[in-house]
Amino acid sequence: MVLTPVLQEQVDKIGPVDIVVGIPTKDVETTIVHTLNVVGMGLQRYFEEVNSLVVISNGFSSDRTRELARMFSLPPAIEKIVTEDVGEAGKGSAIRTTFEIAMATDAKCIMLVDGDLLSVSPSWMAHLSEPILFGADLVVPFYIRDKYDGVITNNIAYPLIRSVFKANIRQPIGGDYALSRRLAERLLRHPIFPHHFGADISITTVAAAERMNIRESFLGLKIHSSVTRYIDVRNQLSAMFQQVVSTLFDLMEYYENDWKRVEWKVKIQRRRNAHYYGQRPVPVQVDPMKLIFHFKEGFKIHRDLLEQMLPKGVFKKVHACTQQRKFDPETWAKTVYHMAAAYKRAETEKKKSIILDALHDLWLGRYAHFVLETQDMSTRKAETVIKEQAETFETLMPYLKEIY
Repeated sequence: MVLTPVLQEQVDKIGPVDIVVGIPTKDVETTIVHTLNVVGMGLQRYFEEVNSLVVISNGFSSDRTRELARMFSLPPAIEKIVTEDVGEAGKGSAIRTTFEIAMATDAKCIMLVDGDLLSVSPSWMAHLSEPILFGADLVVPFYIRDKYDGVITNNIAYPLIRSVFKANIRQPIGGDYALSRRLAERLLRHPIFPHHFGADISITTVAAAERMNIRESFLGLKIHSSVTRYIDVRNQLSAMFQQVVSTLFDLMEYYENDWKRVEWKVKIQRRRNAHYYGQRPVPVQVDPMKLIFHFKEGFKIHRDLLEQMLPKGVFKKVHACTQQRKFDPETWAKTVYHMAAAYKRAETEKKKSIILDALHDLWLGRYAHFVLETQDMSTRKAETVIKEQAETFETLMPYLKEIY
């Protein structure tokens, strides 16, 4: 991607900076001013002597996001660029736009902060960027979240990056990161860095697969306006599911020789609070019966395809899950692994999309089971269930290597 003449002129006028903060936005007029205010406060408080630039890369919003971002004044020493995404609209394009601007300004550290955040605090600027300035390649967030928040993370992204790519990254698609120049340059050259929501999992997976220096920083509570999507998971998160999982499956194939033949474990330095006494996360409302209905309907639609892709024993267990309101972790892990293998062998993009559609509907069944299993548990106790599921994926890695 090449910067537009207008962007290049802005970059040339600003000159070199040390830190670039990218804020991808899309229809976030209710939160963008708050996010910009907090980011500005954080940069001013912790990096007063450092040259900083804030990039608002807007995904062609239909509301007043871009207008408000332009109107808002950051502290005088902090530069600002407001632009539309360069290339196809999507979060990945917004991130790529930020990376290109960071390369052009010789930035040493690139931070990414979602534009719909309600809980962002000035301290995030320090927690994310300081490890990069002292030699790390990637800083990932660790948040306090409700047990039903992060449903794509909990049931597929986290288990796969932990098992396949040997990186115990609890929030691999958290959205708020800091990257070194080295990692940003690698991602800009990487053949699998999509324009859509798959960009987040690309960042963490590439860093893990290429054994870069990864650190995890505790950011406390995460509240974001898009949490309302969990009320209707099937309709509101289906596109994100497809984009995240397709990217993960593509990266599994790209790095197949590494994870199948090379034994390594990514060492992640962590900064977590042993006890959290702050505000509790906002409860996410979920209707498990509605999820089960869509799970059953999806199984009926994709039954023939599933019978072809899954071995007889696994298919029988999945079928039984539709009757029992239960979808145990081992059956889920084997199902995901077989679908990943089928996705790899699919000859057309249409066939890959159908496979992802089928997996999406099965995911609703696994999510429903998790909700029913944990409805009387605290968030802390439910976290144990999530970790045990990821450990099941790890235990079954020899199974994956055999079928992939």
